[in-house]
Amino acid sequence: MEIAVIGNSAVNTGFAVAADFAMAGHSVRLAAWPGSEASLDPVRKKGGLELSGDPRQSNSGKLGLAKPALKESPKAALAGARLVFLDMLAPEFEERFPKIVEHLEPGQVVHVNIHGYWPALRLAPYLRAAGKEGVTLTNCPAPTIAAHHADGVVKLQWLRRKLPVTTFPANRRDEALKVFVAAHPSIVPAKNALETGFAGLNMMIHPAMSLLNVGWFDRAVEAKETVYFYRAGNTAHTGKMAEVQDAERRPVCGAFGVKYQPLSQYLRDYYDADGASIHEQVRNCAYYQALDPYPTEVWKRWMMIDVSCAHVPFAALAKVAGLEVPLHEGIISIVGALLGRDFRKEGVTLERLGLAGLDMAAIRRYVETGKA
Repeated sequence: MEIAVIGNSAVNTGFAVAADFAMAGHSVRLAAWPGSEASLDPVRKKGGLELSGDPRQSNSGKLGLAKPALKESPKAALAGARLVFLDMLAPEFEERFPKIVEHLEPGQVVHVNIHGYWPALRLAPYLRAAGKEGVTLTNCPAPTIAAHHADGVVKLQWLRRKLPVTTFPANRRDEALKVFVAAHPSIVPAKNALETGFAGLNMMIHPAMSLLNVGWFDRAVEAKETVYFYRAGNTAHTGKMAEVQDAERRPVCGAFGVKYQPLSQYLRDYYDADGASIHEQVRNCAYYQALDPYPTEVWKRWMMIDVSCAHVPFAALAKVAGLEVPLHEGIISIVGALLGRDFRKEGVTLERLGLAGLDMAAIRRYVETGKA
């Protein structure tokens, strides 16, 4: 299959999927975002992307030198592609996507390979404005694969299995996911973009460990230390807070008629992480526990993204449903106070999702058909 991969962010999903898909025998064209062309220099120097690590954490099951075709521009990579993988961080969606939208072709399936954050609904208006409504956008709660990259070497960390994926509009799901499954066989279909939007992995896992450890982070900054976020930051009470926060998702999912799956099940599906509590599951998660230490203020960067791009739209949609989600609302307010930001104004609002002024029935109709 012809696959285009555009970009490689700090989470390295761009290089990881490009290498893995190429090793699996797909015809892969890799391009950088405009202004980031130098990111491909290590790949050119090495003559490809060397896939290393555990082959079980790949779709191809192979290691070695992968040779995706390097293209000088997204336009060149996109031409004739059936599946398009975009690697860009959540705050960049509306900045980067307009730079390639004119080069997208009817029938293409476009996947933003990042931690949820409502990409399909946020990017759909750009397709409409460009007359590209024949392009199908996908939505899922986490990247397909995690990897480390340095000097053209991609070290596999984890392949997420049973990853829920859907499309916008949802009435194109079955046909589009046939294309997706050909590249990433272990996905499972989700009903619509509401189901995957309500299940953003970072929205569920980061806040408790961030907020309940702020004092520790401050002291680590003073001591010029790094932090093992998921090791030392994982305590009995961070797990308890995550569980109570997660429970607020259930009635919201029910109100909009989509599946609620608890965080505990996602951790089992994605990471084979077992335990009687979220605290135990994070402690027993091989992927989390193997991660390198982070800069001490990583929690600020993560919460800036999670709160603005995940908690804000979730709380806004809960309000449409007439439901209270006090922990999510509290996270928005507390993190906003700590970071000096008004996330309810600057975050991903219903206006940015194309849902402003719609009641619940109209929202459900829109995510199913693309028409409000």
